[in-house]
Order: sequence, then structure tokens, then C-alpha cells
Amino acid sequence: MGKKHNTVSPPPPAEPADRAILVELENVAFPGRQITFDVMRSVLSEKDVALTPLLYTRYCLYPPVTRGLTPLLKAAGRQRLSESKLAAEISEGIRHCLLNAAGKPGDGIAALLREAPQRHVAVGALSSLNRADAVALAGKLGLSEPDARVESCRTGEAVDPDGDAWLALCKRLHIPPTQCLAAVSSAAAARGALAAGMSCAVIPDTFTEFQDFAGADLLVDAFTPETAGTLLDFLDERL
Repeated sequence: MGKKHNTVSPPPPAEPADRAILVELENVAFPGRQITFDVMRSVLSEKDVALTPLLYTRYCLYPPVTRGLTPLLKAAGRQRLSESKLAAEISEGIRHCLLNAAGKPGDGIAALLREAPQRHVAVGALSSLNRADAVALAGKLGLSEPDARVESCRTGEAVDPDGDAWLALCKRLHIPPTQCLAAVSSAAAARGALAAGMSCAVIPDTFTEFQDFAGADLLVDAFTPETAGTLLDFLDERL
């Protein structure tokens, strides 16, 4: 009689995700506004322009932040500076910091990416960067196939996280917007997500906490590991 060999049954295939949490890549997964403020403050200080949080919030809150240089320099009394050179230096500085060591994801997104697959929840990201840089930044999160999980809302120099941008991200993930929760940091991104027909959780930063987030389903103070659980629980209870 032949010797029997023990066999190990292969694990069952993982169930496909049927819901999704969609995050603002730079400003929820990463501390993008703080990085942007620090870069701008450093570059402008060399030109004797003191960038304060108030000036940044008033003129440079939304990308591309360099479009606010004209009124910013006017307010600082430095209109004679070369805006084109400043804009190029600031843009490259922000890009370098995000894509290199300074751009470190927070603990909240790490916890979300760890726990979401266990609940059959996909994680996608909307970015204001061009597509190549958005995919590179998403790759820092350890996302499998980041090119299939990130959508850019940039067209040339125009950036608009409107409803169409969020719907394009849903289409990329093959999940309807009614089964998605957007985690955003600004009123503009919240309006876009709500216009797309998805639920919305707001995680403001120090530059956007004063904004009106009417219509949002959740408002949390910071993106911590506990916040990741809150977002996933919301999906379990509501979607």
C-alpha cells in the first residue's frame, strides 16, 4: 500500500471588495498642507517675505498654491519679485518633499490599509498631483498596484476635486459611489464627494478647521489608528 502524503488545501480566494474608502492623497494620507506651508515659508523668507499661517490660508490654501503668489506678494509689498522663478522653486520644493523623506504617511492611513482588506473594503486616493507623481506618492503607502487605486484631479495647471474627479476614482476601483466613503480635509473636496453621491468624513488640518463642512456625515479631529476603525465601522453600519 502506497504511502499517503498529507496535503494542505489552498486558502479560499479572498472576497472582492464591495465598498471603498477614498482619501485625499496629499492632505489626508500625508501632511501635505504643512509640507507646502513649510516649503513656501522657507523659499519666501529668502526674499524677505514672511509667510504666516493667515496669509497662507488666505491666498495659497488650494493647489496649485502658486496661483496665489500675485495677491500674496502684493499684500507683502514685494510685487517686483519674479513670480515665475518663485513659482517654479516652490513647486519643485513641494514635489521633492512629498516624494522623498519629508513626505511620510501618518499612522491613521497605515492602520486603514492594514484593516480595510479584512472587511472587504478597498482604499483609493484622489490626488492634486499629476498622474505620474500621484502614483509614485501612492506607492509610498504600500498600496498594491497603486496605479489602479489613484486618480488625479489635475488637468494641466487646473486642479479641481469636483464630483467628476471622485466618480472617476470610483470607476477605477469598480465600486459605485453609493458604496464609498470619502475622507477629505477641505470644504472643496467635501462638496465634490457629496456631489458625486458618496458619504463624506472630514478630517480637517490646522489650515482648514475653520471651514464650513455642512452635509458631511462625520467630522473627526485627526487621522489616527482609532479614526481608521471609525471609518470602517461607519461603512459596516451605513453602507
